Order: sequence, then structure tokens, then C-alpha cells
Amino acid sequence: MTSMLLLALGAAVATVPAVQDAQEIAVRLLEDGSSAFNNKDVAALANSYAEDAVIELISQSEDGFDSTTYEGREAIRTLYTDLFSNAASVRSKNVVEYARLVGPDLLLIGGTFEPNRSSSPTLQFVQLRTRTEDGTWLIRRLTLIPIPSS
Repeated sequence: MTSMLLLALGAAVATVPAVQDAQEIAVRLLEDGSSAFNNKDVAALANSYAEDAVIELISQSEDGFDSTTYEGREAIRTLYTDLFSNAASVRSKNVVEYARLVGPDLLLIGGTFEPNRSSSPTLQFVQLRTRTEDGTWLIRRLTLIPIPSS
């Protein structure tokens, strides 16, 4: 019984650094992403996605919900190019609410994103990232959902 309790305690303690590591990784990645977004650095943003990445934008419509999907790094590059073509200065903010290493090379991040703090709605997001052989964390899937203003 004592050995089972010690094993359980050891397992519980062993998971704490993984959660802290995930949070630290997520914060660093999202700070880098926000910096690239603020600088309108399309190349850096596009290169933070896997070749076959998917962005899904979900919005509310009269009929329920609409979903717009961008598939592949080149489509995502075009999305950012179009987004910044008429944008004035940008001051975005990411907040990590949840980060979890699902496996050694799989990171799940949830939080909020304010594309432009002064005028844009806040978006809830969920990112799934995979780590490449060189240690780079690339976005595989990003889902963005506007948070209705109260």
C-alpha cells in the first residue's frame, strides 16, 4: 500500500513540471507570434505554421454559425498578407489560459487573442502545435471564435 501511494505521489509530482513547461513554452510562442503580428511580419507568421496547417475562423450568423477555413501555409500567408494590406498600426495581445503537453512533441494551447486592442473583438483560440526535429513548435491547427461583447 505504501509503495502504491509513493508511486502515485511520484506520478503527480512528475506531471507538475510538464504543465509548467507547457505554460512557459506557450507564453514564449505566443509572445513571439504577437510580436510578428504587431510588426506585420507575414513571413515569420506563415513560417510558424506547418506546411499542411489549418486555420478555422468561426463566426455567428443569422443561421447559426459560419466557418471559414484556410488550408496550407501558402493560403495562410495570403490570409496575413490580405489582413495587413490596409491595416494601420497593430497592437495585439495574446493571453494563454491553458497549455498542456499532450505528448513530447504535441502541445495544446487555449486562450484569447485581441488582434488590435483598440478596435477588434477578442477571439477565443485553440492551437495544436507539433515540435519538429529541430525543436521548432509549428501550428498544425488554429481555431478562432469571436467572444460576443456583453
